Amino acid sequence: SRGTTMPRDPMSGTKQDRAQKQQRQREPTVADQLAARPSLAAKLQAELPPSTNLQSAARGFDDLGRFVSAVHVAHNLGIPFRDLKAKTTGRSAISLGKAVQQLKPGMDAKAEIKKAEKQAKQDIKDSKKG
Repeated sequence: SRGTTMPRDPMSGTKQDRAQKQQRQREPTVADQLAARPSLAAKLQAELPPSTNLQSAARGFDDLGRFVSAVHVAHNLGIPFRDLKAKTTGRSAISLGKAVQQLKPGMDAKAEIKKAEKQAKQDIKDSKKG
């Protein structure tokens, strides 16, 4: 008889999938990280419209640095944060650079992103002190 391979068990990947899901569930969300860094949260809140709920604003971002950069870009360029967030999160998310190009045509998106990322890196670093 010819060598046959066993059909792949459709459940074989589920253990690994569950482990990855549990790992993601243990990782602090952006909102969790902001709650643990009140100085950073206060600084970002000041750059958003007064009625903005920071925890809600952070929802949809999977990385603290990306969220902080987005807040800075919106503030620096006068782009409504909700518009920038809508373009950079969710199923049809585009890069922050492409979002800037669409929302503020004519801007040097690359330079603006670099500036915002530098600000974000410094803010996050400062929030770890004390």
